[in-house]
Amino acid sequence: MAAILGIPNELLLFIYEDLGDLDDALHLARCCRQLYSLFESGTNRIRIMRSIIVNSAVHKYDIRLCHFIDTNQSYSVNYELSGDLPRNCWPDSSVFTKCWEASEDDLTDDHIWSIVCRWQALRLLQDLYLHPFIRPAYLQSVFPFEQGSNFTGLVDRLAREGPISIPEPRSCSGVAAQATPPESFRFDSRQTQRFYQALTAHWLAIESLRLAGMSDYKTQALQNKRYDLVHSIWGKNSERTLRESCDVLEVYGFVQGYLVRKIFADVDTFPQWVLGEGFMDPQERLKDNWDFFIKTARLCLRPSDIIELFLGATWRTSANGASYPPNKIEYLRYRGFFELGGVVEIRDTWQTPDLWFSVGHLETDVELKIMEVDKSLANVWPDYRDEWVSEGTPTVLWQAKSDEDIVDRIRDFRGRWSHSTTSSEIPPPAST
Repeated sequence: MAAILGIPNELLLFIYEDLGDLDDALHLARCCRQLYSLFESGTNRIRIMRSIIVNSAVHKYDIRLCHFIDTNQSYSVNYELSGDLPRNCWPDSSVFTKCWEASEDDLTDDHIWSIVCRWQALRLLQDLYLHPFIRPAYLQSVFPFEQGSNFTGLVDRLAREGPISIPEPRSCSGVAAQATPPESFRFDSRQTQRFYQALTAHWLAIESLRLAGMSDYKTQALQNKRYDLVHSIWGKNSERTLRESCDVLEVYGFVQGYLVRKIFADVDTFPQWVLGEGFMDPQERLKDNWDFFIKTARLCLRPSDIIELFLGATWRTSANGASYPPNKIEYLRYRGFFELGGVVEIRDTWQTPDLWFSVGHLETDVELKIMEVDKSLANVWPDYRDEWVSEGTPTVLWQAKSDEDIVDRIRDFRGRWSHSTTSSEIPPPAST
């Protein structure tokens, strides 16, 4: 410590600015009074935070995300004022381009503070992922996926699961900090960075879909082009490595896949969220309508919404017993649940974009990246995905540190799978 304190303040600032994440800066500032005073002096804090956000791969999606969030909120406020988004308030399609092309030069001080808050707040979802009561329930739950084998009666099995059973107290602090997780359920700083990066990667995908869905397009070709970009964000994403795509798939599976399903676990009461909106198909079973509702909710609920609904619903129940939020339809409307993909003025082509997005896009993204490394693994991926809970989940955020680690794991699975044709179970992977 004495050696570092002898360094001039100018060089100490460079050390601050080159740290790996925001927590590193806060931890260094707490080491002693001198380092804390330097951190808090003048504009040093915002300068340090800006440098870390701009230069760290952890925050590679945050700058765009800030601009998409700001834009979507500025237009969505009309729902609160009038209950609708008037046609003259629909953003021009060029607004999307401006958000997508945002750079560090467009990063304001307000954006920096919002990123700092996001970095801290999203830790709640990581705490839930590692929670000693929730994690085992997640790993034992019915695993819905789009590739691999189709389960008979999958919707019925999903509907029968019901809500998560968590010992009291079930509050924002109680759920996340009720018990100290065992060593095997803890993340190091690198895993925390990866979890956050995966969360913001998919949050950006949700915000981009939201803006695309409420934009005004001069021509059909413009809408097609915009949704081509949205599809490239969700799947076939050239900005992500294989490991990063697997991280996104795993985090999506827990946050959007599992927690969203548990928020709306009661099949009998979910219609109150869409009552009078023409969402329900009277020709389908209630369970099938519920399943489609869950899949649609995943397209518009942000991580912040999931925290609010999952953790806040219990202690924000009103005195008369009504569950939170009190106006459920408006809650979903404000988040774009009922939007239909934007408005097109001139139909200059008969081609129209695919407006539906799902975990299948994320799975395809992973599969394509695996094939780039080893085409012979193409036929293995569906079976590996089928066994994701036992094969993928223990690897992605825990053991895999590179693309090669992912590929080696799948090759190992192929070897064990090919030798299990006479056995009813795939042998477990070798311990690492």
